[in-house]
Amino acid sequence: MKKLTKKVVILSPRQKYGGSIVLHTLCQLLLEEGIDAKIFFTGVYNYSSKNKFKYWIRWILWTLEDIITCKKVHKIVKKYKRKILPFINKKNTIVIYPDVIYGNPLHAKHVVRYFLYPNRFKDDDLAYGKNDLFIAYRKKFNDYDLNPNEYIVNVHQFDTEIYKQTNFEDRTGNCYIIRKGRDRTDLPKEFDGPIIDDLSEKEKVKIFNKCKYCYSYDTNTFYTSIAGLCGCIPIVMLEEGKNIYDYTEKKPSGIAYGNTKEEIEYAINTRKDLLERLNNFTNGNKDEIKKFINLLIEKFER
Repeated sequence: MKKLTKKVVILSPRQKYGGSIVLHTLCQLLLEEGIDAKIFFTGVYNYSSKNKFKYWIRWILWTLEDIITCKKVHKIVKKYKRKILPFINKKNTIVIYPDVIYGNPLHAKHVVRYFLYPNRFKDDDLAYGKNDLFIAYRKKFNDYDLNPNEYIVNVHQFDTEIYKQTNFEDRTGNCYIIRKGRDRTDLPKEFDGPIIDDLSEKEKVKIFNKCKYCYSYDTNTFYTSIAGLCGCIPIVMLEEGKNIYDYTEKKPSGIAYGNTKEEIEYAINTRKDLLERLNNFTNGNKDEIKKFINLLIEKFER
């Protein structure tokens, strides 16, 4: 395989959520292939070229806050390098932005848009550059107008030391995942159990090992699989008028899509398949990162 000569900078928050873990995993896999890759931490997403001063002030404030709180974050991906300053060599650097990043805050010449969620700027022509390389994490996240060749790169990370079942006794109670479902109109006014969104990974696992049911209003989160692994019954709460195949190409094992008796029985009866899938979760990373590197070479090093 031809070697990528350009450096790579990946914009990401800390490893608090599934998307940021994917981005850190991407950095780790690139480093293992001998590529100069670094993570640039950011908590400011709605960049505007019309107000650069405001953007950088917000970034500085976020960076100071991040320095104070970073020790509390459990590092699932430990092998990565960090870029400190928000400046790059435009000619020699490829910048990878997740879908949530609006615009081009690092003013990069070579840009990859990695869709870890469906395009949230569908009707905004200024959100992305016309010459950007678009890659999706899953087919359901792909924007075929931007990525008609259907470039899909799906890398995984799984920490077996923290994500595991420890409670094999009877369970009671509910817990909840909201995250990307925070704008849903069908959210309960009150919850009869903890919301795990902003908890540490260890605290999430502790709750998953305590509760019997986990209700998720985020229809695309890996934490439902983690809940199932920990012995909780994960239930994805469908949006009105939608079914499972509006969210995924294939019905996943160990997860109920909808709060029905039939779906809950399905989640219980197929949990063993979920556990087998998680045991082999990272097996395809080598092939996926080679595919990713080849896409970078073809686009930026002709």
